[in-house]
Amino acid sequence: MMRALTLSLAVLFAAPLKAEEKMSFEVIEELLLQAPPTLGLDGESYGKRRLVAAELDKVVNIAVNHQTSDDEFKRIKQLAKFYHGRVEAGLSTLEKTRVTTGVVICKFYSSSVVVKSAEGTIAIDFQEGPVRANGADPMDCDPISAKTGFLWSPEQLDRLANLVDASFISHIHPDHASFALTRRLVARGKPVVVTPELKELWRSLSHGLVVPDYHRPQVFGPAEVLATLGTQYMGKTGRDSEGREVGLRTELPGIDAETNVYLIKIGGQTIFHAAENNDVVDEWLSTAMKDGFKPTIILSTGMRQGGRATEAFLSRQIPFVRLPIHEYEMTHPGGGNRVSGAFKGKGKQELQSGRRAFLFWGEALVLPGAEKPTKSELQ
Repeated sequence: MMRALTLSLAVLFAAPLKAEEKMSFEVIEELLLQAPPTLGLDGESYGKRRLVAAELDKVVNIAVNHQTSDDEFKRIKQLAKFYHGRVEAGLSTLEKTRVTTGVVICKFYSSSVVVKSAEGTIAIDFQEGPVRANGADPMDCDPISAKTGFLWSPEQLDRLANLVDASFISHIHPDHASFALTRRLVARGKPVVVTPELKELWRSLSHGLVVPDYHRPQVFGPAEVLATLGTQYMGKTGRDSEGREVGLRTELPGIDAETNVYLIKIGGQTIFHAAENNDVVDEWLSTAMKDGFKPTIILSTGMRQGGRATEAFLSRQIPFVRLPIHEYEMTHPGGGNRVSGAFKGKGKQELQSGRRAFLFWGEALVLPGAEKPTKSELQ
């Protein structure tokens, strides 16, 4: 098999695929093995990973909703088989990686990030797949999501719950908040940090859910955390004086989404995550940095005016590494945000200079001091 794949790769690079042609998942797997994520991609690794991005853009292109056709579900299930192989790779890496200093950051679905340090492991905005309901376990109440084949098995969720010491959820939306994992963590007595809104929705788990103190740092599991409460505006949008899109606050209850903006210290790194927060938090971030919370890893800077203000502030500050998230959120139109854009223009420069690292499903990035297991140890 390996020789056949090597030959197919040689043919592939000699004669690139036409726009309408699709690469096999076996070849995609081999490319990911040959060009793992690192800080500072060489030309060959960059080319292979850019090719994977372009190929996955072709196949992760179906929205999961009530209009999804039977034919589309068949295609999604083929993709789900590949996805579960990547899930197994990620879980195995987390289980077997030895960490003495630094961190190993593993990416799963969409915004789902798991960070392992010597002191312990955290989950950030974990969700197992394209889930549309977040009031109970999707396997019980969400037949559309279950039909995709993306949902994790109980055994996989238990493995992750055994690994994770604390979980941080930014907001109520189901692509950022896993009831299935949270239920397992609460049963194990592990803290799950949420917004007041989400604690109210998940009343059955509320005894194990924690709303952070928004005025001071706190310790949850292996992480020291500073948070502020923002908002994702879900109503109408408008334009500012420069013609840029802005979110407009909705006065109706339950429309806008409360959003925890996090600074999380773990393993010598500080992770900044604002999800789709629209509120401007640059002054809060400036104060936090003076108090020692200087971000070294950026997941999301926010959305619309919130994102613009944060980006403008960070552009004047210390260097950091971007780890893009929220791609291929399949409950969104067309299968969600495309990936190829992360490999173009400024993205290409940052990937090659070490200022950005893109993680595909199940991949892990090793940051200073961590030691990833060898291939033989993972088998």
